[in-house]
Order: sequence, then C-alpha cells, then structure tokens
Amino acid sequence: MKFKYQIVLFLLLVFTGGISSCGSKKTAEQARPEDLLSLRSLGLAYLEDNKLEEAEAQFSRLVALAPGEALGYANLGLVYLRMSRFPEAEQRLNEALKLTPESPDIRLILAKVYELTGRAAQAEELLLGPLNSSHGDRKTLFSLSELYLNSEDDEGLARRGEYLQRLAESASGNIVPQLYLIDNLIRRGDAKGAMQQMDIVRQRFPEFQPEAAGFFDQTYRNLRTGNIAEATTSFMIFQNFLKLTTGFQAGVQELAGPG
Repeated sequence: MKFKYQIVLFLLLVFTGGISSCGSKKTAEQARPEDLLSLRSLGLAYLEDNKLEEAEAQFSRLVALAPGEALGYANLGLVYLRMSRFPEAEQRLNEALKLTPESPDIRLILAKVYELTGRAAQAEELLLGPLNSSHGDRKTLFSLSELYLNSEDDEGLARRGEYLQRLAESASGNIVPQLYLIDNLIRRGDAKGAMQQMDIVRQRFPEFQPEAAGFFDQTYRNLRTGNIAEATTSFMIFQNFLKLTTGFQAGVQELAGPG
C-alpha cells in the first residue's frame, strides 16, 4: 500500500502546520471512519491556530483509535516539536517513520528535531535518504543547505554550496537558492564563480528595484576587482532589499513553507 502525505507548514524554522492526509498499514477495527476524520480535522485546525494542547489531545486519541496510521504519530511529533518537548517528538516521529519509511515529509520534521538538539550530522544522514534522483527533493535539499547556514569553515561552506548548487539547478525559476549560492561563493572567496552566478541571475531575473540594482552592480564591480570584503557587504545589502519583495518571500515559501 502506498502512502500520501501533505505537510502544512506555517514557520520557516519551526513547523506550524501538519500532515493532513495519509494512508496506514492497518486501521483499528473498531474505529469509525467519521471519528478518525473528525480527529484529523480538529487536530490540524488546532495546530494551525497554535492551540498545541488541544492538538495534542486530538492526535493522541487518533493514535489510540488507529495505532497503525502514521498520521497520528507524525502530527503528534510535530506538536511536541513546537512545544520543545524534543524527546517525545523524536519518539513519535520515529514511530511514524517505521510505518512509512519512504516519507520525506516525516524525515524533514525529524531532521529538525535532530538539528535543534545539536545533532546536525544525524539530521544530514536522515535527509540524504530520500535523495534518489540527480537533483533530489527541493525541500530536502534546502533543509540540507540550511544545516550549514552558520558554517565558517571551508568544509561547511563547501557542503552548503554543494546543496545550493543542486537546488539552484532543480529550482531554476526560484531566485532564493540562486542568491544563497552567490553569497556562499563570495564567502568562500570564489569571485569568478560568484560573477558567473550573478550573470545567470541577470538573465533569469532581469528587473530589480533601483536601490537593489545599484548594490547588485556594485557587488559585481567589487568581485571583478577582487575586493571580496566590499563585495560581501554590498551583496548583503542587496539581499536585504530582496528579502522584502513578494518574489523572494514566495521563493522561501516554496522551499521551506511560509514563516
């Protein structure tokens, strides 16, 4: 039997939605379908409204009525994650993953638990599982790149750059991974690589607001003259302008959910 999941995400770093539908390996014989539907719907509604205790009650009942359904465990783990009850979140998410080991959505949430509890390497190993194609799942690639967001060492920057490169190729219409990739290349001192990516941005996204365009051009000039320090500053200002635009926000939402 195949399983279908849909994650409703309402924060960038802390998930606020839930998995709204999925199959199960077995359904408790005495559970009426209308009861399960009611518990799912109420639990998701409470989760979206940030009523975590109420959501916990609904999903706990769902687990009791349908112990073979991954939905209850996954969303219960999500509730505990948002409550910062990490051991309980990890336990429930692992139970969900045992029922549906192929689900990248559950892996994303469990990886967030690992990340927030200081186990970035374990989170990376978990996320690498669903990457079966040449590019991989976009949300997974984005999450992998974010594991190295604050890296300053060469290895961390290189790993982030690798994931961002794959993501930029996979999501060519999304400006966010392209900008993050340029920032990564500048931080690594790769002026030529950064300029090449900036040329791609010019072709794919030719129009910026005048203030932002000025700093974009300034960054390019600084890179051409080898002034990495000034390029770092001007590109940071350029990104700050872009972060306020609808296009950038939509790009982030596509990769990580709104927040």
